[in-house]
Amino acid sequence: MKTIIHIVGNRPQFIKLAVLYNELATDNLFTQKIIHTGQHFSHSMSGLFFEELNIPVADINFNINNVSTNLFIAKAADELEQYFRQNDNCIALYMEIPTQLWLQQ
Repeated sequence: MKTIIHIVGNRPQFIKLAVLYNELATDNLFTQKIIHTGQHFSHSMSGLFFEELNIPVADINFNINNVSTNLFIAKAADELEQYFRQNDNCIALYMEIPTQLWLQQ
């Protein structure tokens, strides 16, 4: 069975996640995992969205926060590379923009 990996880190992605995660949860075609990069990390910018939108707690949280964009991209790239080396049976559906920049390399 394929695993769908949702890579999120900011409010617009949390909203997309809520819609897609909950819709896919109605089927038994995939398992789902959530990776939170930590870009938006405070309760008001992250936790509240997960609670209000009925999103499960992230399976993995990179806790990358309060860093420059370049450092964020570097750390996220390193964490994602490690994850995907160990988990090659997955599909990444969407990510926040800094992570997308890394994946386009």
